[in-house]
Amino acid sequence: AFLFTLSLSFSAPVVKIGFVDQQKVLENSKMGQNMDKQIKALQEAKQVKIEGMEKELEELDKKIKNKELPLKEQIREEYKKERRKKEIDLKYYVEEAYEEGNQVGSKLMRKFDEKLKGIVKKVSEEEGFSLVIEKTGIIFYGNPEFDLTDKIILELNKITE
Repeated sequence: AFLFTLSLSFSAPVVKIGFVDQQKVLENSKMGQNMDKQIKALQEAKQVKIEGMEKELEELDKKIKNKELPLKEQIREEYKKERRKKEIDLKYYVEEAYEEGNQVGSKLMRKFDEKLKGIVKKVSEEEGFSLVIEKTGIIFYGNPEFDLTDKIILELNKITE
């Protein structure tokens, strides 16, 4: 019997997997910090207006409840009517402010996600990564050698003023 041995070597493709901590990028990149400042500025502006509207309500309450002020019942009823209207206005303003905040936040997040994906693709191609995963999704452990987060922050900061 004749024994013929054929040795074939197949090289499996090298797969390099990395991960990015999106929350860390959001918190530590200039773009993420600018987004946070924009959202906080909007919230503060809305809060100032809300506090002003609440103060108007308090002033009307004082006028309505002030027994020393000799008001005719008709005038007192007009104050109550005005107070109810202002209370409704305040309620609507708060709802609109909340909705606007959500819309602005969503818009900024979409822009951030677009930029992040582009930077992750660029860094991944430059570093030879086959797959990059978001860290908080499914990774229980990740060797820091494969953590691209800091590189992503540096690249994102290069394109953000």
